Amino acid sequence: GISGDMLLGALNDLGVPLDVIEEPLISLGLENFYNLSFNESKSLSIRGIQAKIEVLDNSHRRDWRSIKEFILKGSLKSELEKNIIGVFQTLAEAEAKVHGIDPDEVHFHEIGSIDSIIDIVGVCAGFHYLRPKFIYSNTPTLGKGFVQTEHGKMSIPSPAVIELVARKKMTVYADSDLENGELATPTGIALLLTLVNSFETPSKYFINSYGVGLGSRKFSFPNLTRILNISSFNRNLALSDNKFNSPKFQEICIQEAWID
Repeated sequence: GISGDMLLGALNDLGVPLDVIEEPLISLGLENFYNLSFNESKSLSIRGIQAKIEVLDNSHRRDWRSIKEFILKGSLKSELEKNIIGVFQTLAEAEAKVHGIDPDEVHFHEIGSIDSIIDIVGVCAGFHYLRPKFIYSNTPTLGKGFVQTEHGKMSIPSPAVIELVARKKMTVYADSDLENGELATPTGIALLLTLVNSFETPSKYFINSYGVGLGSRKFSFPNLTRILNISSFNRNLALSDNKFNSPKFQEICIQEAWID
């Protein structure tokens, strides 16, 4: 599974400072709309970092056209801006198809409220700070059951998640033994589709460090997402007898688990 807030927690645990995540949010003029904190916690005895977003003002409702304009006016670095807009565009197109409207007319609450904006901008900023050469992810699990939304009670996976997965022909994992719960949010799936280079993880690598992000929902299993900072061998030199002297570069591997 995957969600924006658990990715944020895992990035912070991996070493991304709070000010790196907040810098683009301040550039966008959002500093008075929220409080963001990272707190060490546990999920079934497994430690990690939980990202907590306190929304101070969620009264503004914008369509995707106006959101894009305000992002473009934020003086963000070009690569970061491109990724942020890419995630929002992916979400807007999915929501537009679900609701039968033009993507530019998709409203703020359909794309996500202020906490979703913080998730998207913060996660993109975190990966921009880490600058991985390649990002891998395992196949996400979507979950099952029902969830309460602004549109009422919805089955899981949500219509937006189904559209995102179908539109991008994304492979997903199903497990009938899992207990009910949403294991992949639209924001989480859109982040994967925008940032991940490959959904096939390397077979051999070193783990340099890792971060654990926790969700608040209680399951019978640890509710966490891991991000691994790895080094893998140059593919052409991987079979060399002197493998530990082969050139290596740093990559980022997202290993999702269970989510809020």
